[in-house]
Amino acid sequence: GYKVLIKSKVYLGIVAEVIPNPGQWLLSILSDENREILIPFHKDFTVSIDRITKTLIMDLPEGLTEIN
Repeated sequence: GYKVLIKSKVYLGIVAEVIPNPGQWLLSILSDENREILIPFHKDFTVSIDRITKTLIMDLPEGLTEIN
């Protein structure tokens, strides 16, 4: 149920599921348009996690959200 924001504070969606995948976990993010976006949950992409406001801020490579 965490909100996901891209580093520029742009709202991406809500984490619907964390998928354990061999090698790394994937975040299944559900956008406001009901589109599923799969993002690798990796420390290099994670800027901050706020447990109080349930907000995850990520710095994603350009084009990663358009892949799937």
